[in-house]
Amino acid sequence: MTVENLDQVERHVTDLLDSGIPPTRIILVEEHPEYPGYLLFEPLDADSRGLFYNHYRDWMSRHLILNELHLARRFTDLLTADGYHVFWTPSTAAINTDITRWSQPLDIEDYTFRPFQTFSLNRALERSRQGTSNSDRLYFWNWSAGAGKSFCSGAAAKALLDSGDIDLVIACTLSKLKENLRRTFVTPAGLDAIVTDGTKAKRLRLYNEPHEVYVMNYEKLWHDESELAALVAQRRVLWVLDEGHKLITDNGQNKARQALDRLTQTCDATIWPMSATVVGGNPLRFRDVFSLDGRPARNPLSTKTDFIARYADRVKEIPLRSRNGASFSFTTYDWNLTALQDVRHRVGDRTMAVRKTDPGVREQFKGIETLPTIVQATPATRELLDLITEGARAANRRGESLVSHYLMARIACINPAALRRSTVPEAAELLRQRPDLLDAAHSAKIEILNALLDEIREAQDKAVVFCHWTELGLLQLAPHLTVPHVLHYGTGQSARESQAAQDRFKADPNITAFCSSDAGTHGLNLQCARYVINVDPTYSYDDLAQRNARIDRADSHLDGLTAYVLITEDSVEERVWEVCESRRHLAAAVQGTQEELSYSGEHTREESQSLEWLLFGENR
Repeated sequence: MTVENLDQVERHVTDLLDSGIPPTRIILVEEHPEYPGYLLFEPLDADSRGLFYNHYRDWMSRHLILNELHLARRFTDLLTADGYHVFWTPSTAAINTDITRWSQPLDIEDYTFRPFQTFSLNRALERSRQGTSNSDRLYFWNWSAGAGKSFCSGAAAKALLDSGDIDLVIACTLSKLKENLRRTFVTPAGLDAIVTDGTKAKRLRLYNEPHEVYVMNYEKLWHDESELAALVAQRRVLWVLDEGHKLITDNGQNKARQALDRLTQTCDATIWPMSATVVGGNPLRFRDVFSLDGRPARNPLSTKTDFIARYADRVKEIPLRSRNGASFSFTTYDWNLTALQDVRHRVGDRTMAVRKTDPGVREQFKGIETLPTIVQATPATRELLDLITEGARAANRRGESLVSHYLMARIACINPAALRRSTVPEAAELLRQRPDLLDAAHSAKIEILNALLDEIREAQDKAVVFCHWTELGLLQLAPHLTVPHVLHYGTGQSARESQAAQDRFKADPNITAFCSSDAGTHGLNLQCARYVINVDPTYSYDDLAQRNARIDRADSHLDGLTAYVLITEDSVEERVWEVCESRRHLAAAVQGTQEELSYSGEHTREESQSLEWLLFGENR
């Protein structure tokens, strides 16, 4: 990529036009005037902008800004191959230098990186070493699950410790993932990494020992805050926040987040949130990532009030009533997807989005096909769903909560017999009136699930099976499975049992299915499986992506990766799937990770996510 002075650019462009090259085939590359550090690819013919964008929308935002700088050379080569004449103007000189520097191979012993990993690592290490404040050093690893965030964090920790740029690492993750995360710092990094588990006295001893990496679940941040404060005070600390979205809630700060803010203010902190699933249903969560340095006044996306005013077309308070009669409300937003597409450009200096669907990245992964699979309910299940809906309408007319009815409808779609274990009065009444309907023999999903698993076993493959609920979902489903399997879930299963289930699934060729609640959606590496079967659709697109990513990994070796999503026809599940799709578009707009939107002031339909709509559809 040659950066030319303006006289040269003008001369070349004039020569091309004189030779009959149309202005639609001439592209000027400039630094965007409103978003410094970003590359604007501008056709000389302004009227052709729309056609140019539509053809290359995988590579750029609606502003004609390249999504990520690591794509610059590939995109320029592609345009040249497609017959365009591309000229880099003087305004891009500094950016071109940055691209060259961040593309340089990293020499970290025993590590080999993919190009996008090298680029992001170089940027993150540079911010850590050159930043003069916690805000300057913060870097958000906004990568797809399975793209290698934890792997790269181990390499980066080794590089920073070896060069003397940090004194220690505090690595936080979910309770079930601590041992997996610890291993990433041991192999191949070779670091002295421990998990701070055990009694309070044992943990105190561990904090007083000179280790390089301390791995813990997020609750330890506030349970052991005084001990951690003594450990990190006045020191240079790398904070690796694996599955960092767990620090961010829609309703204020949780205890772990409050403790993190206090702890990072006592040290020279390099803060690395790592998550592909931070947006959820609310772009404010993405904004909050950039306050994880403990200094919200310095958030580059401004205040919460300013963010809402800029990106929300409408704010609405929806009143709700709990079972005990208490009244409360929650806030919904109509987010403007078109406006949200400039969010990523405002924080491009401190994050890099990577999705396995991105050009320049997708070629390095096997790829996974997601197949929504419509399931026709049996007559008995259809009758049961009708009874649940009828009861929900009556409760709605009385102004009562619909939560129990919604959950009953979801469970009935999976396994009607599970409602026998429910503790809500409405389920008890159904059991009294129609016990014949609460029978697993009526579950079309169990039949389809077993058919899929039998085929997978016959082909000597493996599958990961997800069901959101544990007690009323996974544990009631498992006895009906016809293939050998292991169970993995959250509450009630110890970390040791969880690890044993993972290890057995990987090591035992006779085990066909790894059956998990959503406790297994994060952090597990199960690339020995070729299939994911989602027994229920997820409300959150982020959760669906996390489920599928258990098999779609950077080190996946199997072809034909496939994810099934079982959706009961004409039921609450169809609306849940619609919400999931809506949230996919919302995440795409905020993070610039997919561009499948029409840009005519499109906005999200938050009001569709009410329980009335989920239960009754448009016939409210």
